[in-house]
Amino acid sequence: MRVDLLSTAVAPLGSGLGGGVEHMVIQAARQLNAQGHAVRIIAPLESAADVPELLTLPGRLAPTMIGHDHDRPLPIEADAFLVVALRRLMDQSQAGDVILNFSYDWLPLFLSDHLPCPLGTLVSMGSLNRSLDLEIRRIAACQPHRLAFLSAPQAASFGLAGPTRLIPPGLRAVQR
Repeated sequence: MRVDLLSTAVAPLGSGLGGGVEHMVIQAARQLNAQGHAVRIIAPLESAADVPELLTLPGRLAPTMIGHDHDRPLPIEADAFLVVALRRLMDQSQAGDVILNFSYDWLPLFLSDHLPCPLGTLVSMGSLNRSLDLEIRRIAACQPHRLAFLSAPQAASFGLAGPTRLIPPGLRAVQR
């Protein structure tokens, strides 16, 4: 199976500016590769990581959500890294592929219904933005298997009604 890992959109891999998400993306790539999957990380230009395959793409980096006003509308830039990456995935993905999204952003969540293959998201932060919260709750209500969280308190910050999948930073899934 082909697995594409969509990295954080706030900074290049290896810069340290993406925080723990950088480590999780790299560890996931290594673990999935060890299980025999064809794995590719898709990350912003200037990314560097010791992984089987790294595709770097151009595009404006996303602002971090930390400190972002909860009700402030989210910007969608036509030249953003996520737009470039998601267009590439829409063009190249096939029905048997899987996309794992590590980007804390509304756009991949919204487009997950329109891709040719499943897109799962590891939500790496608690509730920070109304638009993101609404999209996470929508997916949790209709396709909860497409979401995973780092901890129970983090998942609870979104006000989700049903059980959630927890994948602590070690990346071994547990059911809550």
